[in-house]
Amino acid sequence: GFTLIELLVTISIFVIITGLVLVNSGQFNNAVILNNLAYEVALTLREAQSAALNVRQSGGDYNNGYGVHFDTSTDLLKKTFRYFSDSALTPLNVYSGAIVGSEHDDIIKGFDIKRGNYIVGYCFDNTGCPGGLSTGVLDVAFRRPDAKAYINQGGAVTNNSYVEIVLKSADGNDERRVIVQKYGQISVKE
Repeated sequence: GFTLIELLVTISIFVIITGLVLVNSGQFNNAVILNNLAYEVALTLREAQSAALNVRQSGGDYNNGYGVHFDTSTDLLKKTFRYFSDSALTPLNVYSGAIVGSEHDDIIKGFDIKRGNYIVGYCFDNTGCPGGLSTGVLDVAFRRPDAKAYINQGGAVTNNSYVEIVLKSADGNDERRVIVQKYGQISVKE
C-alpha cells in the first residue's frame, strides 16, 4: 500500500508535469504551423521551377515561365502569395497582376496564410543578411531550359545570388526563412 504522503507527492509531480506540457504546447503548435508554412512556400517555389523545366502547357503555349509572387506592402498582402504563369507576349519574369493590352499573367493558385503567420520581408545577399529586410514586391520566376531563378525586386531583375523570404509566427517569437539560390536551390532555414 501507499501512504498518504507518497500519494500526494506522486499527484503533485503529475500536476507539475501536466502544467509544463500545457504551457509549452502553444509554443510548440506555433512552431509546427510556421514550419508548415515555410515548407508550403518552398514547395510552391519548387512546383513553379518544375513546371518551367517540364514544359507545362498553359493556354496552348509551352514556352511560359512560372513563378511565385510576394508582396509585403500592406498588412493584408503580407498574408498572401501567388503561384503564377508568366504568359505575357514579352515575358519579364515578373507577375504583372493586370491585363495590359493582350499581355497578362495567369494566377495558377493563390495562397492565404492562416493562423496569424505572415511574411516579414526579404533579405538579399547585397543587403547583408540578417541586416536590413527589404519589403514590397518580390517575384521569383523560372524559365526553361535551365533551373535558374530570376529574382525580381519591385519589377526589376536583381543581380543577387540568393534571396531569403522571412516568415514570422503570429506571436512574433519564431522565424523561418525560405532561401532561393540564383542557380535554383530552394531550402528552408530554421
